[in-house]
Amino acid sequence: MHKKYKNVLVPGWAVMTGLYSLNPDPHPAIYDFHFFKEGGNPEQLLRFEDNLEILFDAPGILYAHSLGALLSLRAAGGLPNVKALVVYSGFAKFARSADDNIHGQSLDAIAAMKKHLSDNPRGLLNNFHRTMFHPQKSSSSLPDHFNISALAAGLDILSGLDARPMLAKIQIPVLVLHGKDDRIVNPKLAAELAAGLKNSRLHMIENAGHALPLTHVKEINNLVERFISDYDIS
Repeated sequence: MHKKYKNVLVPGWAVMTGLYSLNPDPHPAIYDFHFFKEGGNPEQLLRFEDNLEILFDAPGILYAHSLGALLSLRAAGGLPNVKALVVYSGFAKFARSADDNIHGQSLDAIAAMKKHLSDNPRGLLNNFHRTMFHPQKSSSSLPDHFNISALAAGLDILSGLDARPMLAKIQIPVLVLHGKDDRIVNPKLAAELAAGLKNSRLHMIENAGHALPLTHVKEINNLVERFISDYDIS
């Protein structure tokens, strides 16, 4: 049924757009944060909601991974042309602070990533990709150029953005897909996200990590097809 819709895919932090081979029909337009654009800036992050609204000039389905999911959850409730949201490896808040969001990442760990981004970006991103693909292995190589300002802005968003207050505004169906072996986002955050949404379905995927939409394409495409059919999205 989604064949009549426009599909838009929003990537995760430091994930090359060319790695995504999801197969909704028609193929999705992939939002590019310019994480690997030489001489880039963080404009694609800072203007995300305005740009997403422009992309959804017609009814469509929004697919979003990790950081892309966080930003999309903040925006989705205000976009009437978004008819459904599919979240891969997602969360409504990434960082842990004091007694809040206890399954999130520590702010110290994110700050350390930002320091390493400045000191040794290739080393940081190689390590991040290894962790992201666990328990599988990545066969991709990083591009030659890094947009440090955009990558740093993404880490700032992960440190500070809390989309939980926006969840009540999301009335559309949401499919939450998460790898049980995710070492970057605790699966409990996916469960909390699904519980905070009015109209959601949660699937935990065996033997999958944070790179779920890159490693388990057939399985998640089948789940998306079933979700769209079951909810009669129109």
